[in-house]
Amino acid sequence: MDKVATYTVLSAAGIDAVQHFLVLAKGRSRREIRRLCHEQLRLAGLSASEVVLKPVTGSNGRDVERAATFRVAQKKLRLLLERYDGVAAVSPYLSLRREVRVIVLDGRPLLIFEKIRNADWRHNLAFRATPKLLPIHENERLITCALRACEVIGLRLAAVDLVESDDLSWRILEVNEGIKLGSEFVGQGAEYLRAAAAVYLAIVRALE
Repeated sequence: MDKVATYTVLSAAGIDAVQHFLVLAKGRSRREIRRLCHEQLRLAGLSASEVVLKPVTGSNGRDVERAATFRVAQKKLRLLLERYDGVAAVSPYLSLRREVRVIVLDGRPLLIFEKIRNADWRHNLAFRATPKLLPIHENERLITCALRACEVIGLRLAAVDLVESDDLSWRILEVNEGIKLGSEFVGQGAEYLRAAAAVYLAIVRALE
């Protein structure tokens, strides 16, 4: 659930992951909050590039914003802190070529698909990205990374998002403990409906 804690655990285990820096404003004065926001924005690389601001426990791309200047970033960060009880996350903005999701259950991949973005810069299906099924046997490198992440964190079931940067390097963006293959996925056709049904059936059987 916690993007910053996930990054911390993964990086400590030697797994490449997108950096996430914590902004914790609870119990701090306005002056302390301004200083903390400034420090974390610099850590995330705002002086050289853009940053991404997001809720620490958010999902589906909700309230995820980009900022290219300190003034804009601090304004958006302040709104996030107000909306999410004084807690937010900052990460460097990466120019991405691809984003892939691997659904894992008990140490094996159930499904892998790419999220192909539309007009929006985010790869979330909720923002009109399109899922594209990928063959498991042709993506062993990504699957191995996803399985390792689940092992390190201690999850039986997870949806692991991996991103490829312009330099062709892959790293983990997020590890989601919830699985949602809703209308944006199954609405792509019968093949996608069957794939989703197989995932949910495997989960139910694992609970028996």
